[in-house]
Amino acid sequence: MLRNYLNQTAKLERQNGIDDRGQSTYHIAKIIRCRKEKRMRLQVAGYSSTLKPGTVYYITIPVVEGDKLDGVVVLAVDEWVGLKGNVQGYEAVV
Repeated sequence: MLRNYLNQTAKLERQNGIDDRGQSTYHIAKIIRCRKEKRMRLQVAGYSSTLKPGTVYYITIPVVEGDKLDGVVVLAVDEWVGLKGNVQGYEAVV
């Protein structure tokens, strides 16, 4: 069902490991189908809070926190579960 709405593309880079300097390394980028939505997210630190721009990607390929979508690190991933209990897709926040 989600596949019908995936009318955009994104560049997915999967995290490969850590190099000698402690920086993440990534596999070669792969183009995937997705749906992008711009969102504002609230970042709270102590007693102050700020609104930061972000993007939500709706995809059918599993990703994990630390992977990159369009060159930006994925902060959180949530599963979309259908009525029968199977995973329909994923919502990734960058």
